[in-house]
Amino acid sequence: MGRQIIRRKHLALGITGAMFVVGISSTAQADLTLNFQPVDPANRVSSIANLDCRTPNLGGCRRGGSLSDPDKSPFFQEVVQEPDGQYYHVIVGDPTSDFAVEYYIKTVGGSNGWFSSAPYNASGGAMFNGGQDTFPNSTITASPLSKGDPGGNFFSGSGNGSGNPKRVLFRQNIVDSELQQEVTKASFLNKPKITQAVVNSELNSEFEFDMSNSSYDDMNTTGIMAANRTVVIDSNTGAPMFEFDAATDSQVSNVTGGEYIYNTGTFFDGSFGNYTYSEGGFDVYQVDWSLYSNPSNIPSP
Repeated sequence: MGRQIIRRKHLALGITGAMFVVGISSTAQADLTLNFQPVDPANRVSSIANLDCRTPNLGGCRRGGSLSDPDKSPFFQEVVQEPDGQYYHVIVGDPTSDFAVEYYIKTVGGSNGWFSSAPYNASGGAMFNGGQDTFPNSTITASPLSKGDPGGNFFSGSGNGSGNPKRVLFRQNIVDSELQQEVTKASFLNKPKITQAVVNSELNSEFEFDMSNSSYDDMNTTGIMAANRTVVIDSNTGAPMFEFDAATDSQVSNVTGGEYIYNTGTFFDGSFGNYTYSEGGFDVYQVDWSLYSNPSNIPSP
């Protein structure tokens, strides 16, 4: 569901670049509240990037040169002014439904040269990264599902995974009949907190892991495992068949979550960097994002 929705409002995502799943205060500005609501209009900057597509009536939302977009999923974007500068504030999805993500990402400089009132931000990627259906006659489009470009080639990479995490706040909720998950990064300098619960007739699990006790320059502090419990249930009787609590039942425990750092990149405001982990490794720029997309959920132009 997440990939499907994020794929959609192409012009808006092209203006801002890709977020991902980043000298500023270690806590969020007072006005930067992750509540899935627009900021005070008095803090909003006049910009072509300001879009409100949260109702079936799309208004100013469009795909390419068309005044209509077949995608009716909720989307909101605004440029906001704070004491330390400007931010893009984006809300995708509906927090009362099954998926929603909200983020703030720091802008960089003024006009990006293509749209006079839409500045760059602390990420990278092609300007028109909605694919050929966004601007059919453009030669510099990049699919939003393509791999990132660690070289910071603004005209070819999608920018996926390229955001400087020290310039991003975000909150993501996923909810259905069996799953509730929230990932929140409420501090610019510190890492996210993850909570997840799965409840059905055969399995109950609870997981909570908080990495906000360390910054993106600290690889030596382990996150706090507040909960890691699993109960397997006999679906016929409803009785527990197996119970495991990592806090009390683990014979050997080796928790390394949170033990990683962000290595600043050379693109906009330190974006297009990479990560170093205490154990193993992961290259976000090699992820095949198309594996997470269901083509049947993407409306045709």
